[in-house]
Formats: sequence, structure tokens, C-alpha cells
Amino acid sequence: MEKNKYADRAKTQSKLLAYILLSFRRFKLGPSVLDLHGLKLEEGLEAVRNYLSRYYVNTVLKGENIREVSVITGTGKNTENSSGVLRKQVKNWLDQKRIQWRHENDNQGCFVVRLSSIN
Repeated sequence: MEKNKYADRAKTQSKLLAYILLSFRRFKLGPSVLDLHGLKLEEGLEAVRNYLSRYYVNTVLKGENIREVSVITGTGKNTENSSGVLRKQVKNWLDQKRIQWRHENDNQGCFVVRLSSIN
């Protein structure tokens, strides 16, 4: 029972730290860039879903003139024992949802997402 308590607390703290990191990066990089470097798979996918949903509502549905946003996952090459799991899962999720995207300047770790393709 005690072990579950600590695991839940650690998960909550991890989500809070991810939120703080993403907020700082949004301030630094601008609102049309989501940088997922350093996030765990679950945190990264949740951030992508929330970010694209919020951006779609705030831009496309309200008629603002922002057509694309960037989602930066990194390639996973600089992380020990990693094969770019977050990058692969973000790609799979975008493809599954039939959201149009392209890599920016052949950078496999940056997805440029077309907002008008989100349903």
C-alpha cells in the first residue's frame, strides 16, 4: 500500500514538472512551438493531444490566421538506450488521427502540423 502511495506521488510530481517545463519553453519559444525534449512517453503524448486540441479551438475555430505549429520531439539519438520512442509514437498518433504533418527541413525530430487537418 505504501509503495502505491509513493508511486502516485511521483507520477503527480512528474506531471507537474512536465507542465512547468512546457510552460517555460512556450514562453521562450513562442506559442506555436511545443518542445517535448526530456518528457516521458506518457507525458509527451498527453502534451501533444492537449496542445493540438487547444490550438485547434483557439485558432482554426476562431478564425485566427495560424496554419501550422511545430512539435519538437527530438530524434532520441542523444538519449542513452533510446531509439526515439516519443518521436515514433507522436508520428503514429498523428497518422492514426489523419493529421497532416511534415518534417521541418528534413529534421526527423520536428513535426510541423497543419492545423486545418485536425478534426
